[in-house]
Amino acid sequence: MEKEYNRSTLESNIENTNTLDRHEIGKTLGQTDNPHSALKPGDDYTQTIKINPDGGLTADKDGLNVKAGNGIKVDSSGISIDPNNVLPKGMIMMFSGENAPTGWAFCNGNNGTPDLRNRFVMCGETLAETGESNSKASGSGNGKNFSKNTTSTAVSVNVTVGNTILTESQIPSHKHIGGMGYFSGHGMIYGYFAPGGIIFSKYVMTLEQ
Repeated sequence: MEKEYNRSTLESNIENTNTLDRHEIGKTLGQTDNPHSALKPGDDYTQTIKINPDGGLTADKDGLNVKAGNGIKVDSSGISIDPNNVLPKGMIMMFSGENAPTGWAFCNGNNGTPDLRNRFVMCGETLAETGESNSKASGSGNGKNFSKNTTSTAVSVNVTVGNTILTESQIPSHKHIGGMGYFSGHGMIYGYFAPGGIIFSKYVMTLEQ
């Protein structure tokens, strides 16, 4: 013989209260969307996250999506830059290393690359101007130098010499002449004297006759 059980009024009221509490977490009666909140109350008493369509995110039945801009790539590997857009083919960049990264080549004149060895990168006058000049630096390491030929007779060079003291080894062998002799027939001369007369002399000034 089966027994029948009747739920008491108290148990029924407790269940209804719990159900109502769960619904109120999502949305109470008469509650409207708050424009200052990131949460949006749903009609089925649930909370959803509001998506700003201009914020770079979209949502569909499959979930949340990232709207990638130019140069950004989104795939199963994650979010990364698209080198084909950010670093277009033909771009020249400085690089420190022994091996070029995948997709890059050393600018040594091979495989269609310009030969930038011992050269500076300089833009041409127009886009149609291509190729490299014949002038290039020479030497290696700290001994790099660049020569420039000119037909100008006036060379503009500014040199600033700081205070220094020469050592004896830096001064070449030389003599100092102290005083000058004056001769009425020749004027002032200097030279080396020996018994019997002048063995070497150089005229500095002569008198007009």
